[in-house]
Amino acid sequence: MKSIKATEIDKKAILDIESHIDGGDYRQALACVREAESTSGEVLSNSAYFLAAKARVLNLMGDYSSALESASSAFRLARTDSDNDLVAKIQTESAKANLALGKTEFAQREYRDVIAAYRRSGNIGGIIDTLNRLAQISFINGDFSGAEILLNEALDYARQNGLSERIAKLTGNLGQIANMMGKFDLAVKHITNSIAKNSELKAYPNLCRAYLSLSYAEMRLGNYDSARKSLNRASALIEKYNLTREYGIYHEYLAELEYFLGAYETALEEIERTLEHGYKLSKASALISQGERLKAEILIQMGREDQARFSADKALEVAEEIGEKLEAGAAKRVLAEIYAQSKDIESAREHICAAIDLIKESGARYDLARAFVSAYMIHKGNVGESRYYLQLARELYSSMNLEFNLIRSSPQDEDAGGSYEVSTPDGKIVSLVTSNRRMRAIMRAVESIKDSDIPILIGGETGTGKDQLAKYVHYSSKRRRGHFISVNCAAIPHELAESELFGHVKGAFTNAVSNKEGLIAAAHGGTLFLNEIGELSPAIQAKLLGVLENKKVTRIGDLNPRDVDFRLICATNRDLEEEVRSGSFRQDLFFRIAVMTFDLPPLAQRGNDIFDLITYFLREDGFDVSPERDFASRELRAKLRQYDWPGNIRELRNEVNLLALSYPGDTAKVIRELSEKLASEANQTKVDRNAGLSEQISAFERNRILEALAQADYVIRQAAVILKMPEATLRSKIKKHNIILA
Repeated sequence: MKSIKATEIDKKAILDIESHIDGGDYRQALACVREAESTSGEVLSNSAYFLAAKARVLNLMGDYSSALESASSAFRLARTDSDNDLVAKIQTESAKANLALGKTEFAQREYRDVIAAYRRSGNIGGIIDTLNRLAQISFINGDFSGAEILLNEALDYARQNGLSERIAKLTGNLGQIANMMGKFDLAVKHITNSIAKNSELKAYPNLCRAYLSLSYAEMRLGNYDSARKSLNRASALIEKYNLTREYGIYHEYLAELEYFLGAYETALEEIERTLEHGYKLSKASALISQGERLKAEILIQMGREDQARFSADKALEVAEEIGEKLEAGAAKRVLAEIYAQSKDIESAREHICAAIDLIKESGARYDLARAFVSAYMIHKGNVGESRYYLQLARELYSSMNLEFNLIRSSPQDEDAGGSYEVSTPDGKIVSLVTSNRRMRAIMRAVESIKDSDIPILIGGETGTGKDQLAKYVHYSSKRRRGHFISVNCAAIPHELAESELFGHVKGAFTNAVSNKEGLIAAAHGGTLFLNEIGELSPAIQAKLLGVLENKKVTRIGDLNPRDVDFRLICATNRDLEEEVRSGSFRQDLFFRIAVMTFDLPPLAQRGNDIFDLITYFLREDGFDVSPERDFASRELRAKLRQYDWPGNIRELRNEVNLLALSYPGDTAKVIRELSEKLASEANQTKVDRNAGLSEQISAFERNRILEALAQADYVIRQAAVILKMPEATLRSKIKKHNIILA
């Protein structure tokens, strides 16, 4: 009895099965299959629809051989039928099973047949999803260029048909491909767009994957603080939505981050978690090959070469079994390094040459650059060959806009000082002076996303330069000729915030004597910078979210929304993620504004930037400054660096400007007086234990008020909130302690 059209028995069984699949309960879905077969086996064994559903369940449960058998039976029943969608679904399950069983060529051929079937039926979504699956196969095979072509074809279909969910997913996948090809700037652009779209759609599993991919790119760009934040966001989503596959990837990337930072013990603990999880899922997978290879690299740094060789051999074995050429090449590179350390140069050279050949096939520039560095180290006995590989490595790192260092260095190490400058349309200069690695990593990331419209969230203590970075982004972007509208959310009275931001029409409320545009509308064509966004009330947060989602703003009392087009940059010195957890800041708004995040380090952690900034500020005031001459004293440098700088760059600028007025043209005097003053203030902040109790309490109170004022950007109302006291009381204490608010 041949059944092509679905019967009532088919429909009921399939409905039950798909209900459990959609709920993620695959075991119960399989139980439904078994129960249906036990009661209506003869009918269902001749139903293409049921057999297709059964194949899907078996694939999800990892029983690929049985899934392939079921799909084959379904195809024999359905291949002469005109239901192209059914045929495509059956062949999709067959391709999935073949791919899992290592029969890549069969899977590719079946997926191409699936696309042909979907084209006959006009199923655009099916075409897009299958192109994406073909891209995944190319990705596994290390054919990243082929994967990129397939994804772009799928993306064209999605854009032409306005399929937002698929656009978000494909954009994220393109980011992954760009990562593997060493195009990290492009990866950041793709992934951050994917984050914005997935946040808007509330597609949280895809959002998690995007954050993982972003962390990968940020690590390569040296933006370690942002990479950790991206991983933390992924972790929260993994926990909330029980994302099993992403759990393993998260721990792999966290291990890699700790490896880059030189925390090898922690890195080893994280990669062990990855492998424990990976082996539970499968004995041979990309997660296993990548995990064992990274474990080997960590063990090399820890001097445990025998264990490293075991892991590298295992990584190579798994990579070859599943056909991952890139990972096979990476494993051979690690083995070459192990052989070189044990003085087996012949084996080292053999493995590194094989590694380079394999990696070249994939087009993975970052991995190829690492292989060239290894080849340089291995061929040091041959000057010509070593120089050849060194030059190749330099060229590749340069093409990826990455810093090239042969010796692993701490992220806090510093290089030659420098200034990032951009001019405004009216000729003013916006500068960021830094030689700090963390800051330069941030600036490299800024260069990669400055012309996109993705939202940016800047974190950091008061006075670290958040507003200056926001200006730099705006004036170096394609929006530089538009307005830069800066709003200090902490300084706007709560009752006026809605009117100030969104505007109002005449007569909308008692004091609305004329129309008011609003700051959001004023930013049209330019950039809106919301400093201290955490100060916005829940009602204003909700209204701002509406503007971001709809690209329209409605003034108070107006019935007609107006289109707005602006780039949003936000800043905060608060932990917004903690506030999301506590419910004081909207999660959906947070995901919209924190697409790309930069955490600016406090001045006390920026090392020689202190001297570069003093030099810059004095030169602004017309002083002749020679860093080699004026900062030669080790004692003077120590005083400047040991001070905590609670007010950060803003405090430093104010101190320098004040002394410059007091000692015009006398560079040595300004710097000497500054160092002495800071040393004195550092001592004054310490409470004298020999003083009486009332003096100790008074000193503590004064210092605590100064800290709160610095945290609140010297906005007294906000400092009062931090100190949990009435504003009037704080004003009285400021006067009592003779605190001057400059």
